[in-house]
Amino acid sequence: MTQLDLKQAKKAVSALYKFQANNDNNNELLEEESDNAIIIQLSTHTIKNVTPKTKQKKINLKHSPYSNDLEICLITKSNPSEIEDLIKKQNVPYIKKVITPLLLKTTYKTYESKRKLASSYDLFLADDRISHLVPELVGTSFLKKNKVPVAVKMSGSLKENVNKVLKSTYAKASAGTVCTIKIGHFGMKQSEILDNYEAAVPQLVAHAARDWSFVNIVGLKSKKSPLLPIICNLPQGKEEKKEKEEKKEEKKEEKKEVKKGAKAVTKGKVTKQKTAKKAVKKTK
Repeated sequence: MTQLDLKQAKKAVSALYKFQANNDNNNELLEEESDNAIIIQLSTHTIKNVTPKTKQKKINLKHSPYSNDLEICLITKSNPSEIEDLIKKQNVPYIKKVITPLLLKTTYKTYESKRKLASSYDLFLADDRISHLVPELVGTSFLKKNKVPVAVKMSGSLKENVNKVLKSTYAKASAGTVCTIKIGHFGMKQSEILDNYEAAVPQLVAHAARDWSFVNIVGLKSKKSPLLPIICNLPQGKEEKKEKEEKKEEKKEEKKEVKKGAKAVTKGKVTKQKTAKKAVKKTK
C-alpha cells in the first residue's frame, strides 16, 4: 500500500532508536514502562463528530507491543483463588494480581486508591462477562492513563486468550483531531516495529479518520521524542487548487511564448517589406 510509505517509516524508526539511545545516556533509568513505548500518532484534517468513550477499538499487530516483564491485573467475577490456581496450572506468568468488581467498589473506592492501582500494573484485563461494567467502576483515573481494562474471554484456554490480547493494541474514540496507539517498545527489533506499523496504520485510519482523504499526518514518537512525520497530506481540495493554479501559470507562460513568437514573425515581415521598398527605390 503506497500510502504507508514504508521507506520513510524505516527511516523514522531508525531515527527514533538513535534519539532514545542518546536520551538513555542522559537518563539511565526510565521513570516507568510508558517511557519506553513507541507510539503511532495520527491526526486528521477535521474534528470527528463523536463523543469520547471508554470503549476501545482493537488493533491487531504482528508482534506483541508489550515487554517480557509485563505485569497484568485481571478483574473477574469468578472466585480469585480459583483463577489464581488456573493461572498457575496454565502457566500465565504475566497475571500478577486478580481482583473482583467488589474490591473496586470497596478497597479501591476512592480516586486516590484507583490512581495508585492504575499505576501499579502495565495492563488491566477484564472478564468478558463483566467488561461492560468495569469502565464505570475504575473511573477517570484509568482513562487518563489510557489503562481502561481490556476484555478477555474466560472460557477456553486462559493462556491462549491472554496471548491474543497481547498481540493487539487499543485505540479509543476521540472527539479531537489526534489519535495515538502503542505499537511497541525499544526492547524490540526495529524490523518488528516496522511490521507493527504496517499492520496498524490501515486499521487506525479506518477507525480514526474513516478514509485516507481525511488523514493529515501519520508519524512515530516516544514519550520524550518529537513526532517524526511519515505521511503528510494536504487537506482535500487544497491539493486540487494547487494543481489548478500551477496549470493556470503554465497556460500564462504558453500564451506569453505564443505572443513573443507572433511579435517576432510580425517584426520579421515588416523588416522584409521595408528592405524590399528600399531596393525598389534604388532601382528607380
